[in-house]
Amino acid sequence: MDPMSKRKRPATKLSHMHDNSWYIIKLNLRCAQCCCGTANPTGAQIERMPGFEGAMLEEHNSSRDRVVRNLRDIEGIDVSRKSIVLYRVTRIALNNMEKLFALSNPGSRVVCQVDDAGRFFRCFLAIRSVMDVQKLLLPDWISDGTHMKQPQYNVDKDGNKRIDPVAVAYVHKETIENFVWVFGNCIVAGIALHDRPTFTDRGKQRSAQQVLASMGLQVNIKFCALNIRFSTVDKFKKIDVTKDNVNNGIMDVQSSRTLREYNQKVEQLQKNFPLRQNLYLSGQVQVQ
Repeated sequence: MDPMSKRKRPATKLSHMHDNSWYIIKLNLRCAQCCCGTANPTGAQIERMPGFEGAMLEEHNSSRDRVVRNLRDIEGIDVSRKSIVLYRVTRIALNNMEKLFALSNPGSRVVCQVDDAGRFFRCFLAIRSVMDVQKLLLPDWISDGTHMKQPQYNVDKDGNKRIDPVAVAYVHKETIENFVWVFGNCIVAGIALHDRPTFTDRGKQRSAQQVLASMGLQVNIKFCALNIRFSTVDKFKKIDVTKDNVNNGIMDVQSSRTLREYNQKVEQLQKNFPLRQNLYLSGQVQVQ
């Protein structure tokens, strides 16, 4: 007998199997799309998904459409019908992000307000490092609003990239009460609004100034001349007012130093662009 045949069989993981046995030596582990079920994640599960976290990153918006699209593209999950869950987890994420910002930036003012049902209502954020050097900045402010549905128009999207955001607020609508809340938070945060003009494009902000004045809080609101020009052209386009022929007049009015000078320039504008009125005389309409 061959001495090699007397050697002990090597111990392997297959030693216990009989000779000539059949066994599987390799598995090709591929996922098969056999399941026809639909994922139904909870709010806590959505909050921890990379697709949801990616929608909340810098330079992205947290709108419902974007969150739904991200979860569909990255996670393969359709949550378009779970609006309440999405709004709830988005509110939680925004609140947590604000808390982290406040911890990382001591002295900054961070406010997140909810409604009576505990849902997200509005938030405010003022950056302490910018407030500390506000005396070194150009001594005027601009207050402007942007709609979340417009991706091309966001904070700091100015022409030369030199506008520094000092405070950012997220509200559901541009109302007088919301402007009072925003300006009030600016004052509490330490932003100087009394000794420098704040240029705006909304009459509601001027009304907010009156409300704050009744509370003993001074805000110096000024209307932006360019927005006045655009609004004037839109309102009086029926009497041939254009940006070219009304520009100088509006700039003159805005540069008035006294009330008397202001009234004189307004009267001159009225002469240059007389309003047509429909008068009913003896049952007939006359345009004057």
